[in-house]
Amino acid sequence: MFKKALATLVLLITSVTVSAADNPLSVHVLNTQNGLPGPGIEVTFAYYDNGQWVSLNAGKTNEQGRITALYPAGATSDDTAKPPGRRNGLSG
Repeated sequence: MFKKALATLVLLITSVTVSAADNPLSVHVLNTQNGLPGPGIEVTFAYYDNGQWVSLNAGKTNEQGRITALYPAGATSDDTAKPPGRRNGLSG
């Protein structure tokens, strides 16, 4: 439970950056007590709709505490910017 809460907090404060890769969302989890990577932490990328969370994608951090591609495969930034029910290629 603590790992999921920490991962959620890190995901909320982690800025979304566009890189040369096709996937614009990455995650990097560090232990705030010692600065070491947080391996094996499950992270869910989701949005809140009508009183419930809808998952878009999920992943687990590697040995370096990273998930290099959390954005849904095949989705465009327009897909997640549109209101639920108007997404191309995403359920919701």
